[in-house]
Amino acid sequence: MEIEIFGMGSVSFKRIILDFNGTLAVSGVLKEGIKNILEKLSKEFEIHVVTGDTFSSAKEQLKDLDVKTVIAPLINQTAFKLDYAKSIGLSNLVAIGNGKNDSLMLKHAHLGICVIGQEGASIEAIQNSDIVVCDIISALELFVYPKRLVATLRT
Repeated sequence: MEIEIFGMGSVSFKRIILDFNGTLAVSGVLKEGIKNILEKLSKEFEIHVVTGDTFSSAKEQLKDLDVKTVIAPLINQTAFKLDYAKSIGLSNLVAIGNGKNDSLMLKHAHLGICVIGQEGASIEAIQNSDIVVCDIISALELFVYPKRLVATLRT
């Protein structure tokens, strides 16, 4: 996806990396409407889900979707998520998350989006994001309706 944002020029996004719990899911269960929008976005973007998988449910919940699911180790999840983001390329990468362990991938991705949902969001995730939204559907719809990105990011 390539868009023109006044003050930033032409911006291209090719990959989306997402957290699972607190971002795509609540208590380990995908939020309503997520499957449909991820199916739509996976036709245009390479989608990765990198999670600490608190409820051990991510792979099962995402099994029917065209996304790569990666479970982070219990320790050093912040560094693991950043390293994974670097391994797929930070340029053209959108990172979406809510937790402290998402903060560095949000900071270093081309575009970081913090989701403040039912589980809340860490202050580190908020401070390291370019955009903050109140729910995951709003975050994902920025790429279905890219003029919303333009409206938020233009200078």
